[in-house]
Amino acid sequence: MAIRIMDMFLVDGEHILFILVLRMLALKEKHVLELQGEVRTRQRLYAYLRQKLVLECFDEFSMQLLMTPLSQPSDDRELSLLSC
Repeated sequence: MAIRIMDMFLVDGEHILFILVLRMLALKEKHVLELQGEVRTRQRLYAYLRQKLVLECFDEFSMQLLMTPLSQPSDDRELSLLSC
């Protein structure tokens, strides 16, 4: 997977990384929002975003879904996220 992401980065530029992160955040939105209710919210959220988000997304979702262009959101929630 890392090779494919690097290839896309070299061909399409840095915006491909932005697309990948946006897609991951949209797909894991429910879990990220659940972290808001915890006592140490900032620390846990920061740790999750830095350490677990990418690994969970690569384990749970196909690369094709993760790399779907922003112009083709997979559902209405992502469309609303992208319109911000």
